[in-house]
This record gives sequence, C-alpha cells and structure tokens, in this order.
Amino acid sequence: CSLKEVAAKRKTDYALGWRILATAIMSGSVMLILGGSFQDLPAAILSGVVCFFVQLALWSKTKAPFLSEYAATLMGGSFAYGLTRVFGGHVDAVMIGTVAPLVPGIAITTAIRDIMAKHYLSGMIRGLEGVFVAGALGTGIATVYYLFIL
Repeated sequence: CSLKEVAAKRKTDYALGWRILATAIMSGSVMLILGGSFQDLPAAILSGVVCFFVQLALWSKTKAPFLSEYAATLMGGSFAYGLTRVFGGHVDAVMIGTVAPLVPGIAITTAIRDIMAKHYLSGMIRGLEGVFVAGALGTGIATVYYLFIL
C-alpha cells in the first residue's frame, strides 16, 4: 500500500502534497514560536513530517486512533531527539513542533461549541476524544523522554 493510496482512503479534501507542506510549515513555525532557532528548523520539519507519515500509515492499517497517535509521536519524537543529538539544537522546542500538527485543537473547539449549543452528549464525546488523543500524544513524547533523556 503506497502513501498515495493511504491518503486516498482517508476522507479529506486536500491532496497529500498540500498536507505534507502544511505539516512542515506548522512544525517549523510552532518550534520557532516556542523558543527554537533557525538552526533547529530542518529537524522540526523533518521530524514533523515523519510523525505525520507514521500516523497516516498506522491509521490506515489499524484504525486505532489513540494507538496510531502514540506510535507516531514515539517515532517522531525519537527522530527529533536523534536529529538534535547529532546536529545540536533545542530538543524541547523541536519535539513540541513535531507533535503540533497532531494536536486535536479542532475536536476540542468543536466540543466546546457543541456544549455551548446545548448538545451535551456530542460535546462530551468530542471532548473526551480530544482529551484521549492529547493524552496519547503526551504519553508518546513522555516515553521518548524516559527512554533517551532521563
């Protein structure tokens, strides 16, 4: 199964190339905002794209959202750590930039909107899903920290 076939299976209006570009821009810009330098930009972009590809590939194989996010952040965080270890840089900022494209901001925002519109059940379900995805992302990065940094 190629990456183009995997991307076609997911319901989206955007081509794979545009999604890769958006992932790279978001990873790099979040890393710069959170204290990284321009020296760290290639590491953040590459590890963010790796994280995106791992999540995309695992989602198509397993359909397990929390597992795919955990494994993606584990791989992306490990890749980010390796790049910053070899080339130097701010490992914290690069790791945050790596996982930024996977953060469930839209799900959490939609959950709050649903609750404010008195759609309590759907709001709670979306909010719980957002919390679980955020927990999987945090657990993946925490695993990288415990394996390599601490």
